Amino acid sequence: MAVHRVIVYPPDDEGTRMVRYDGVILGRAFKAPDIAEFLRAAGMPDAEDVDLTGPLFEWREIGPESWAESPPERASHHRVASPPIVSRSCCGGGCRR
Repeated sequence: MAVHRVIVYPPDDEGTRMVRYDGVILGRAFKAPDIAEFLRAAGMPDAEDVDLTGPLFEWREIGPESWAESPPERASHHRVASPPIVSRSCCGGGCRR
């Protein structure tokens, strides 16, 4: 029985796939190249040349050919921070509460 060091989970509601390497969650991949980048950052030698269909991988439910059409847009990237509240009731408006 082969030991799978990389487990790629099925897509979540946003289309991302959780990637686990040697029991450690590396992140959520939007596309196959993300997996190679995660493995490189985790210290795997020659990660950019890894065979995604090789015995190192276990693909849960759906294989490496299935990815979301495009990465989801993150609402947090589009939020505008609220300005600090300035009190006008004391000190001529110079206080911040």
